[in-house]
Amino acid sequence: MSQLKVNTEILRAQKADATLQVSKLAAKVLRKEVDVVQKEMDAGMSEMLTRTRNLPPWLAPGNVGDINLVYWPFFFTTPLIPVLQNSQATGSFSVTRAASFVMTKLVKTVFQKTAVAPGPDTYNYEYLDPNQGAAGFAPGLGFSWRDASSSRLFVDRTIALDHVGNPRFPWTLDSPQFFYPNSTIEYLFTNSGPQDYYVRVVVQGIRVRVDGQDSILSTVSES
Repeated sequence: MSQLKVNTEILRAQKADATLQVSKLAAKVLRKEVDVVQKEMDAGMSEMLTRTRNLPPWLAPGNVGDINLVYWPFFFTTPLIPVLQNSQATGSFSVTRAASFVMTKLVKTVFQKTAVAPGPDTYNYEYLDPNQGAAGFAPGLGFSWRDASSSRLFVDRTIALDHVGNPRFPWTLDSPQFFYPNSTIEYLFTNSGPQDYYVRVVVQGIRVRVDGQDSILSTVSES
């Protein structure tokens, strides 16, 4: 019995050792597989970067490369803002902390609320289409806007919102405008017209991470 017990212990030790060796071998194989996959991914990325570098600028993708060099298209929009007759209303959008925003275009849409059956509390929102001529204008509806973070003003007084681009013809800025992450762009709407209006503003641009962005607006401040 004593010899049998010794043999059993020896077998257990050998089994444990074999299990350990198998585990080490499996881990080694797994590391090799990971290395192979990583090398294939690196080779694929290298090939993609090589190909993109050979593309003309207007075809080169903006979202390939170093995280601080990539850029991507982006839209910010306000909610539908009621601007009641003989009153003012504000709207805004905030640039999220992910990256800065370079604004290139602005579009506004204006609606009026019209009653429909079955009763006076049932409405439709009718789009005022500037392409239809005077019937699509919004007389008395004005706006101004500013960068609340740097105090930059983009107009010196309220201007008619009809002067600003519509979905078919966006207002393209003469010079793209840079906004910090976490900054807020504010709009002030005034209505001296004959009816209530409902306004939405959409801006188009590019999100980009910029090194040393603190110095970009360091001298820009208006009070």
